[in-house]
Amino acid sequence: MKHWREQLWSQLRANPKRSGMIALLAGLLLATLYWNLDFCSGIWPGNATIKKELSRLKESQERLRKTIVQSRAQERRLQKFVAANNCYWLKSRDGNPEIDLRARIEKAARSAGLDLKAVGNLRTNKITDGVQGYEISISADADIKVLADFLAAVYQGTPRLYWDNLNLRPDNLQSPKLVMLNGTLKTIVVETPELVKLLSGNKS
Repeated sequence: MKHWREQLWSQLRANPKRSGMIALLAGLLLATLYWNLDFCSGIWPGNATIKKELSRLKESQERLRKTIVQSRAQERRLQKFVAANNCYWLKSRDGNPEIDLRARIEKAARSAGLDLKAVGNLRTNKITDGVQGYEISISADADIKVLADFLAAVYQGTPRLYWDNLNLRPDNLQSPKLVMLNGTLKTIVVETPELVKLLSGNKS
């Protein structure tokens, strides 16, 4: 009995049309396989491409991480700023500083039993757009307890007042009886609408 390949070869020689059809099908099959391999190689990237894309992904992740860190830091600064809202003068909450700052100082002096010798004129200086400093210079002399009560009354009020400068000295070096006070009280007035909303607790 002949081997099957010899039988197939005998049949192909006996039938040339069938042989041509088989050759055509074989060629088509090879072309299809080649095309599929080429197509798949385009879909599935090589090692170099994979490494390059992984590197880009890591860079994007690092940029995102830095952005998140910066955003959180800004949020913390904003929270601290809002939490310190009693450190700033808001006209809608605290009144007109051109009138009420002087009244606030005089009220603190009365509550402590302190007689102010002099109260200067109101001065303003621009800190930045929408934020200004308002200040008044004062002088007085009294015993140490009265001055201590006055300093406490100034510190405890809202909004917070700051001593731009403060000088305390005895009235007489040989036999002191009173303490002389000379200083400048200052407040920071915020007028920028966006900042006023934040400090007022309105984030909308």
